[in-house]
Amino acid sequence: MTKKEIDVLLKNAEYQFAKTMPNNPHSYTVVNKHWINRTRLFKEVVAFIKDNAVREYWNYGKYYNYYYANGYKYWLGLDSYDTILINRASV
Repeated sequence: MTKKEIDVLLKNAEYQFAKTMPNNPHSYTVVNKHWINRTRLFKEVVAFIKDNAVREYWNYGKYYNYYYANGYKYWLGLDSYDTILINRASV
């Protein structure tokens, strides 16, 4: 898949606000809730993020790998190709 196709999938995905982290406002999309019958596409998006993200300092001595697109930064729930969660926050 191309970057443009990945960006469109990320932009059009269904997201849910993460209410449990008010100090880190962001939303997330989950494969078995928001990508039903599109697991293959979700895995392609995850692989693209994993392979094209940039490592940045976040907080408390932690680093995350972020992928920037559509005015958001995206990161994986687990920095693994097997993750079931993609997070996003406004840039």
